[in-house]
Amino acid sequence: MDKSDLYDETWERKTGVSQVVGMVNNPDTIYVYFGVDEERKELTARHFCSHWSELPLYLCIYDVTGVWFDGYNAPLVRQIQVPSDAESWYVHGLEPDRNYVIDLATTTIGGRLFSIVRSDVVTLPPTRTATAQLHAKFMPVPSVANESIRYPYENEFDGYHFCEQQGEH
Repeated sequence: MDKSDLYDETWERKTGVSQVVGMVNNPDTIYVYFGVDEERKELTARHFCSHWSELPLYLCIYDVTGVWFDGYNAPLVRQIQVPSDAESWYVHGLEPDRNYVIDLATTTIGGRLFSIVRSDVVTLPPTRTATAQLHAKFMPVPSVANESIRYPYENEFDGYHFCEQQGEH
């Protein structure tokens, strides 16, 4: 690996690949980019006896936090209709500190969702609140000024100087 590769900040999006990718934007927003390859578009359109551009497309966001997700058992949090030529979308207003899966889907004549492509799990971070911030607490230390604790060296050393007692040599 070349050292210059470590600092390469270019970003290339693969076209012609069926994918849904969710990226965390902030604790309540996911940026989603998606695409469907020509073969899958053709198969989906043929299955529904329609043209791809005529199919209603939706981004379906599922909350999979604490769920062994099998594709059907997570609550649908949001269903957003997107144009057939859209390639990306921001999904705002999600609950922080949760795990989400995003489907690009269409609907059957009966209104049931039909998933075309699914993302991996996207985990939103928790929000930073006043109660979640760390606070340093110090334990009070009792004062020893009033106590009669005597140290054997206190007549010779005052904390700054070493003093010899008069008459001792």
